[in-house]
Amino acid sequence: MATGGCKNIAKVWEYDELSERLKEEMKWNYSAAVRDITFAGSSGLPYNLVATCTDNCEVHIYKHTEGKWTQSTRIKSKLPVWKASWSLLGNLLAVSAANNVVNVYEEKEIDNWELVVDTSND
Repeated sequence: MATGGCKNIAKVWEYDELSERLKEEMKWNYSAAVRDITFAGSSGLPYNLVATCTDNCEVHIYKHTEGKWTQSTRIKSKLPVWKASWSLLGNLLAVSAANNVVNVYEEKEIDNWELVVDTSND
């Protein structure tokens, strides 16, 4: 499970079967509120992904491999980023910003996310 909010923090939680509770697995601090956080499980990919959207106009993509989380990519936007959504396989990320424009990014190579759809011209 992944959570974020106006305290400028995003967290990934893991269920501990022994204590039957959630425990914090990873925590990221930001300089602005986290508007959205979205988790892509490893359906088709050999890793899990998390994307966070922040009021400081950034999308951060994190990858979980070999038991640890690392930042894969940071995408800059001109406006605060409000919402993100993964495709079913986790290779596409749709991102919407304050201007109601949706951009879609695709991982072309490992950790290289490229803009493939820009709805600002529609």
